[in-house]
Amino acid sequence: MRFGAVAATLVLSSLVVTPASAQQCISAAAKKNLSSCPGGKFKANVTKRPQVSFSSAPEELKKKKRKTDLKPVNPTDITKTAQRDERASRLKPKVRALLMTEISNVTRLERSTSYKDKDKPQLMRRLAEGYVELEASAFRDKVENEVKAQTYRKKNPKAAAKAKKKAQIAAKIIKTSRKNAIKYYRKLKKKFPKWCQYPKNKAGKRGCMDEVLYYLAYEYEQSGDLERARKVYLELTEKWKKSRFVPNAYLAFGELFFNEAQGNPAKWPVAGNFYREVLKYDPPENKLWGYATYKLGYVFWNQGMYKESIDQFQNVIQFGQKWSHLPNAKGLARSARRS
Repeated sequence: MRFGAVAATLVLSSLVVTPASAQQCISAAAKKNLSSCPGGKFKANVTKRPQVSFSSAPEELKKKKRKTDLKPVNPTDITKTAQRDERASRLKPKVRALLMTEISNVTRLERSTSYKDKDKPQLMRRLAEGYVELEASAFRDKVENEVKAQTYRKKNPKAAAKAKKKAQIAAKIIKTSRKNAIKYYRKLKKKFPKWCQYPKNKAGKRGCMDEVLYYLAYEYEQSGDLERARKVYLELTEKWKKSRFVPNAYLAFGELFFNEAQGNPAKWPVAGNFYREVLKYDPPENKLWGYATYKLGYVFWNQGMYKESIDQFQNVIQFGQKWSHLPNAKGLARSARRS
């Protein structure tokens, strides 16, 4: 989006032909032809084929309507730049068969381990993240096979049907894996509320219950259970006020209300308030600062607050320049320039 109007003045010069000059422009031969066919057909002696021809009458030129309601495009693609799930960066992609074998082995071990055993919560966490990995693997397979099904739809219907079937199987694995990840995160929350995965690490990197709560809420959100997601995000912000996941939780609230505002404009101010909460946590620790600023600009635009919207997009550009080493900072800046 580019704001501002570019003014241009077109000056048209009229060409006036005087009678004297007109006489000079008409040859004697032309006068003879004109006088010889006053009411009949005019015969032109054409020896060359015309360079331009029309198979049908040319369409009437239509005046383009000026768009007065320009606004930023719904930033669905920009959503990918928000690093809301840090698990994806630390969990390496694995073959699905290997993942299922690992999950099966850890499940047997977890079931045979007493709740009094210090390894019990660690096994639960491993299972939760194992199912997250399986979910991610199945998602990749689903997307890949959906693309194949679309590509082969006309050229090779049999191959298209096969790819479609694989995509459907992957979708079922995604659903089941997410359900199991939620199950183990919930068990951790209930049975071991004070447990930390890395107790010797510095604050914010210990993998304590704040992280478990965040990813439990995130999985609820991804599954479409928004009511439970909101409750757990709220619990995180109230019980773990100093957690590094608090801005992530506020962003999640912003995203939820942002989506609702598409159909209910009364939710725009609510979404904006949550994005502002994210901005209270400074970069570089808060990697979501640029994304939240971008979305806040979109919220302002939809409320008719154009100056405030432009200010936010400018802030995103500055963020991308200053914190270019942060994930997707440069991409956000490019999107802000286009907006």
